Amino acid sequence: MSITDQDISAGIAWLSGYTSNYPSLTIGDLAGATANVVDFKGVQEPYYELGFYDPNSNFSQDPTDHILMIENQSSTLNGNTMALDPNSTLFDLYDNTTGVYLQGGQIHTLAGWFGTDSFLAGESLRYVEIGFGYAGSSGPGVSFTVNSVDLAVPEPTSLLLLLTLVGATGLGVRVKRLRNRRS
Repeated sequence: MSITDQDISAGIAWLSGYTSNYPSLTIGDLAGATANVVDFKGVQEPYYELGFYDPNSNFSQDPTDHILMIENQSSTLNGNTMALDPNSTLFDLYDNTTGVYLQGGQIHTLAGWFGTDSFLAGESLRYVEIGFGYAGSSGPGVSFTVNSVDLAVPEPTSLLLLLTLVGATGLGVRVKRLRNRRS
């Protein structure tokens, strides 16, 4: 992934509409992420960006506004591994449609945002992106490679299957007991 001196940013993203693996992933479901990034040319700090809409207008903006949670800290890069930890990675909120930082430009971890604005945990993620850029200025061109990105999320299908099996087993035992009583 690279950008020239005329562009200001670039990113690679998981988009919720293009995969069946996580069709209804919420911000609160994101237990973490790791990415393997290499081959830096001029990139100082790649960052995570979480994109969503707020259909209930909890921030008093238009429900169609594109809201971003943008990583805002010195770095989550350790060697070639870029980590997102809900309890330590810092984010600010930005209305990308109107160009305004929300909540007075506060910066919190995801867990911290859920403490101050609990509705955020239930917001559906539109994408998780790894980006980099010039933050509005230009430069000599930059690039880096993203080898892999892993999202850590709960696996509801396994839990649902387990609960279904436990429930079906319990129902089978109950039906058998009822039959034995009638005999």
